[in-house]
Amino acid sequence: MRELAPLYELLARLLTSEVDATLLSSLKAPEAGALFERLAPGFLAEEPDLDDLAGEFAALFLIPGGAPPFASAWAPEGAPEELPERIASFIHKAMEVLSVEQSGAAGRLSLDHAGLLCALVARGLEGNEHEQDLARHVREEALAPWAPRFGEAVAAKASSKVYQAAGALLVSLHGGRAEADA
Repeated sequence: MRELAPLYELLARLLTSEVDATLLSSLKAPEAGALFERLAPGFLAEEPDLDDLAGEFAALFLIPGGAPPFASAWAPEGAPEELPERIASFIHKAMEVLSVEQSGAAGRLSLDHAGLLCALVARGLEGNEHEQDLARHVREEALAPWAPRFGEAVAAKASSKVYQAAGALLVSLHGGRAEADA
């Protein structure tokens, strides 16, 4: 699973900040570009405007009516009321183990934010065996149960191939709706 770390790092970046010229260039590089083209056909041909991508980031992740990047927003009906607190407690402990300080980008995000969860998975997968186990646990327990539905919403609401591919990547890494509902 160590090879998935760069994908989770990329998702963390896409879910927590606007696409800038450096990130867009990285996405268009051969390896990432080929993957994103498979996930959202036409990705390589699209020449997105950075201002348009900034507006889309806000519409998807910041403004109500988009695709909220929080586990608590995707909790299944009947989930316990304390679910957000349980997730926050678990993620806070994972951050301590992985030496991720709650400052900078991590400090401004809710502990159930998809971008933070992806960053923790990426960080753990790059670490020792214990950290990799923790990353797998974060992935399976805190991200996988809702990431496919979130990814489908992102892909459906996105107008750019960048965010369509990001949504499809979330679905691909965590199984589709049929697998998630099984």
